[in-house]
Amino acid sequence: MKFVKNIPNYISLGNLFLGICACIVALDNPGQEVLQKINGEVDVLPVMGDLNRLIMASFLILMAAILDFFDGFVARLLNAQSEMGKHLDSLSDIVSFGIAPSFILYELLHFSYASRAISLKSPSWELYTAFFFALCAAWRLAKFSAEGSSLPYFKGLPTPAASMFVIGIPMLAAYSSEIHQLIFNNTYILFIIIFGLGFLMNASFPFIAFKSMNLNLKEHKLKLVLIILALGILVYLQFAGLSLVILIYIISSILFYKPETQKHEIQS
Repeated sequence: MKFVKNIPNYISLGNLFLGICACIVALDNPGQEVLQKINGEVDVLPVMGDLNRLIMASFLILMAAILDFFDGFVARLLNAQSEMGKHLDSLSDIVSFGIAPSFILYELLHFSYASRAISLKSPSWELYTAFFFALCAAWRLAKFSAEGSSLPYFKGLPTPAASMFVIGIPMLAAYSSEIHQLIFNNTYILFIIIFGLGFLMNASFPFIAFKSMNLNLKEHKLKLVLIILALGILVYLQFAGLSLVILIYIISSILFYKPETQKHEIQS
C-alpha cells in the first residue's frame, strides 16, 4: 500500500532525473568548430552537431513535462496527495523547467557570441544572464508553494510553459535556416527572451489554465480556439512549433483573456 501511495513521488523523481540528464546533455562535448571560433581561429556558425545536442536536451525536458503532468494526475487518481509530494514536485520542476532550460539558453548565448566577429571582445559574464531564467522560475515555484492559489487561472506564466518556449528555440533554429541565422547573429533576441520570460513568470497577468475546462463551448471558446490552433501548428511544424504555440498562448492570455474569479485551485 505504501508503494502505491508513493507512485506519484516516483514519477516526480523521474521528472527530476530527466531534468538532470538535460543539463548534462546541454553542456556535454561542445563542438570543435565553436571552440576554434571562440579562440579566434575560424569564422563559422555553430555546427549542426552542437544544435542537435541542444535538441536532445530539449526532448528530455519535454519528457519531464509529460511526467510532471502525470504525477499530479496519478496522485489524484490514487488519492495519494501529500505534503512531501508537493515539495518533491516543486524541487523537480525547478531543475527540469528552471535550471535545464537555463543551460540551453546559456549554450545558445555561447553559440551566438561565437558567431559574431566581436566575440573575443564580449565579456564572458554576459553568458550567465541565462540563469536569470532559473532564478525567476525558482522564485515563482517557491511563491506558489508557500502561498497557493484559489484562482481558476494561472497568475503569471507557468514555468513549464516558459520552458516549452525555450526548448522550442533550438528545434526552430534547426527547422529554419533563417531563424538559425537570426538567433545566432543577434544576441539581443536571446536577452529579450530571457528577461521577458523571467518577467512574465512573476507578473500579475492572468494566464489561461486548461485544467478547468468543461463542455460549455461558449464559456471556453478562446481555449478551444487556442487548442485547435496549437494542434495545427504542431502538425505543420512538429516540435519546431513549440515556441510559436507558447507565444500565441502568451499574447492571447494578455490581450484577450478575461478570467472568472471563482472556481477551483490551480497552481504551477
